[in-house]
Amino acid sequence: NTRSTINEEYSYGFEFTGIYADKTHQDILALVLYVVKDSPADDAGLQRGDWITEINDAPVTDANFASLSGGEACSLTIAKWDPATKKFVIQNEKINLASARKVEDDPVYTWNVIESPVKNKKVGYLLYNHFTAGKSDDDTSYDDHLKSLSGSDFNGVDEFVLDLRYNNGGALSSGILLCTILQPGNQVGNKLGYLQYNDKQKNKKVQFNTNQSLLGSNGKNLNLKTLYVLVSSSSASASEMVINSLEPFMNVVVIGETTVGKNVGSLEYTSDDKKWEIHPIVCQIYNSVDFTDYADGIAPDVQLDEAFTYVDAQTVSPIEMFPLGDPNEHLFKAAIDLI
Repeated sequence: NTRSTINEEYSYGFEFTGIYADKTHQDILALVLYVVKDSPADDAGLQRGDWITEINDAPVTDANFASLSGGEACSLTIAKWDPATKKFVIQNEKINLASARKVEDDPVYTWNVIESPVKNKKVGYLLYNHFTAGKSDDDTSYDDHLKSLSGSDFNGVDEFVLDLRYNNGGALSSGILLCTILQPGNQVGNKLGYLQYNDKQKNKKVQFNTNQSLLGSNGKNLNLKTLYVLVSSSSASASEMVINSLEPFMNVVVIGETTVGKNVGSLEYTSDDKKWEIHPIVCQIYNSVDFTDYADGIAPDVQLDEAFTYVDAQTVSPIEMFPLGDPNEHLFKAAIDLI
């Protein structure tokens, strides 16, 4: 299966993955994973767990699959998976999408605090979709939201589930903030890791630490001993940095699929006329104990796919999709069962 990523500049506003409908590898079933608030997809009523079978009455295939990321106004034929009968049920009413437009994909997508049913523990949950400080280079509203949650909703949690399944990276600074919130309190201020540059960089080794001052007046360190992290084959870069950097200090339990394996950092260079930009790889990322060997991805402690069970190497069976943050959602439930 292939997973999309949302382009905030021009998008219908939903992330999706796809599987071939059968072994002929012709028609594709596209599964909606999440919908951005106030986007064309949200306005049209598209929901997580919807299966898209047709675009403008034509089957979804390799030729038009990518068009689901954005384009002109279109209609979608939707099927629902019935877990009781294990069959797809085509819906009579089509979803009518308006033309793609600029959307705001807030990385702090959803959060929840529940009581663990077995051990009576308070469990925090955060779905964090990219490491971005704010809406622009001089804005910190997304980071501020993280700080606010740590000092309010998440204050006093016993356990924490960090959901990075859709997070393919972003700014190192936001990753350091997240680590400052999550790591054991007695480790705040210590070395988290470092960036190793090549011989062309004057300062070849740049250390980064967590810092109490990053939390400001509203933020709070949660003083966790264990962290449960939900990942997918799309989780990359800063997501992997957080896992690798926290492992020397605490028990990090990874649930999901093997991650991408991006243990390097890049810088952005944009042309004066704003017509192009490049992101050259400039450094390698290490944790505080000099570990960086995850170029093949971080393997999960518990291997699960959020949407499918595998019948055999070539065949998958869909599972029931619950809302993100719902204690019954497949990956979140797996974490709760371990607590």
